Amino acid sequence: MNCLNRLDYGIDYFKRVLTVYAPVLDMNEKEYIQYLESMDRKNVEEKLSIIR
Repeated sequence: MNCLNRLDYGIDYFKRVLTVYAPVLDMNEKEYIQYLESMDRKNVEEKLSIIR
């Protein structure tokens, strides 16, 4: 049973990795940098809204 739990955990981990990186797989370097900057701005705005 322990082996099945580890296998399930491993599959779930790779599903999460693919979900996170799916939006950037087909981007060129410029698009990727713009995406990162956009995500940074979004994260900062969310943290500021929590503080307020």
